[in-house]
Amino acid sequence: MSVKTLIAIFATVAASFAAPTIVHTAQEKPSMQTATPKPAKSGHAAVNGVNYYYAVYGTGEPLLLLHGGLGQIEMFGPNLTKLAQNRQVIGVDLQGHGRTSLGDRELSLVDMGNDMAGVLKKLGYDKVDVLGYSMGAASRSNSPLNIRKWFAAWCWFPPPTLRTGSIRRCCRSRRHSAPQWRSR
Repeated sequence: MSVKTLIAIFATVAASFAAPTIVHTAQEKPSMQTATPKPAKSGHAAVNGVNYYYAVYGTGEPLLLLHGGLGQIEMFGPNLTKLAQNRQVIGVDLQGHGRTSLGDRELSLVDMGNDMAGVLKKLGYDKVDVLGYSMGAASRSNSPLNIRKWFAAWCWFPPPTLRTGSIRRCCRSRRHSAPQWRSR
């Protein structure tokens, strides 16, 4: 018998003994609750050929919440609930994510950032604070939004506008794990 065959047999036997223990342990652990609040208002806003899904939670000063890549509004989980206690949170599923279709154009961080201004205008917001995570932070970098403060966290990739001060601060906050607020 070869060494490879012996290793395969040993691994199979070990896995068969470990499997019941793993299943039993998984059944004992309670699942994490990540329920999000029910939105006060939700729908779609068509901007530049993309039909963006939005949901508005809570009351107070408006805060635009932009999720990261491959996510959607609910990726903020319990943080969304906490933010909505004191703020009016406007969550938007970015192009090709969640309940927002891909549309007929390619994905572009610059275009998505520009589209957020259109979504907010359709919803009647003039000035907002922005919290963007990863791709959401990068998509905001060059938009014409009228922003009071913005919070950027974990920009994994720089958009084509790296020379702008705002995106440099975003990438620096990623390196130091200390996100920053920026007032305009």
